[in-house]
Amino acid sequence: RHINSAQGAAAMLAVVLADFHFLVYLASFDILGPNDIALIGRIVRDPANSIQLADELLSSSGWQTLLLMLQEASDSDLNHSGQVAGEQATLGAPAAGPTNSGNASAAAASPWACRHCTFVNSPSDDSCDMCALPKD
Repeated sequence: RHINSAQGAAAMLAVVLADFHFLVYLASFDILGPNDIALIGRIVRDPANSIQLADELLSSSGWQTLLLMLQEASDSDLNHSGQVAGEQATLGAPAAGPTNSGNASAAAASPWACRHCTFVNSPSDDSCDMCALPKD
C-alpha cells in the first residue's frame, strides 16, 4: 500500500522511505541491492534532487522485482480471501472428532506467523499470503 501510493510523487516517496521501520522491513526482503538501499538514503537526504533519484529507484530492477512480488501477493490475497475468511470463521470452533489427536496434528492445523514479516497465515498455506515467502 505504501509503495503504490508513493509512486506518483517523489516527495511522498521520500517521506515513506524515511520511515526507519519501513526501511528495515524493505531491507529484510533481500530484494533491493546495496545500490538501491544507498539510493533510498540519497532520496531521503537530498529532497532537492528527490524527483531524479526517485525515478532512478523506481526504474531499478530491484524495485521492479519488489513491485512484482507485491502485486502477486495482492492478487493471491484477492483470490484466497474467501478461503481464508472461511478458515478464520472456523478457527474458534471446536474440532470434530476425538480431542486427543496429539500435538503434531494440532500444530499442523493452527495458524502460523511468517518468520519474515510476522503475518499470521492460515494453516493450509505453504507460503506467506503477505510477503509470498515460504513457510519454512
